[in-house]
Amino acid sequence: MRTGELREVILFSSTFVQRVDPENHRARNGDEAGPIVDMGPYPINAARYVFESEPTEAVSAVGVRHPEAGLGDFDDTAAVTLKFPGDRLAQFVVSYAATALESYFAIGTKGSVAVQPCYTYGKSLRQTVTVAQEESAHSFKNTDHFGGAMKYFSDCILNDTHPEPDVEEGYADVRVIEGIVKALKSGAPLTLEPFDRTLRIDTTAQRETLRAVKSPDLVEVSNPAAAVDKVPKN
Repeated sequence: MRTGELREVILFSSTFVQRVDPENHRARNGDEAGPIVDMGPYPINAARYVFESEPTEAVSAVGVRHPEAGLGDFDDTAAVTLKFPGDRLAQFVVSYAATALESYFAIGTKGSVAVQPCYTYGKSLRQTVTVAQEESAHSFKNTDHFGGAMKYFSDCILNDTHPEPDVEEGYADVRVIEGIVKALKSGAPLTLEPFDRTLRIDTTAQRETLRAVKSPDLVEVSNPAAAVDKVPKN
């Protein structure tokens, strides 16, 4: 995207869904429950960095509830549209009621990039680039996401440097989440207040290649998706 091979990138599309155990805490916390707060930041953050700008013009969202999922009093599935400056659109779906899938597409006027899987840890990333009908595939080894983050923050402390993912970066995602929640409740599009991020990711400085580690054994807790087979079926 940054080399210009795709020309102008004007569309972002993503699907991030999973089935969640109704007994999990993420299905039991009122307005804070559900996929919007839990999973929404992933495609929002991806879209913001694909476009290298902030959604400011409009937010619209539609939520639905599937009784057969056995979840709480919240929209277990939501479709969101964000309008970015330059008439660029980002659309994504998040859900607690569908079989696991994670993907995103960045689409330009000459080519596209598809990544699947793309968000969760413990998997190798797979990327497909299409430019002028020519397709190439790339795979990236699974790495230790948490180890890399800890090393980065430790280096910031030891060297007295400012971390890139600071409070402003957190606010950039949360402001959109709040807009989505309001749009769902009102049933109407919402205009966000103007905002511009002053710092962007330096991919060279933050790149880490720590090898993947084995997931730890769970102690007195269950996998949040392990009990989905208990969900009542029609």
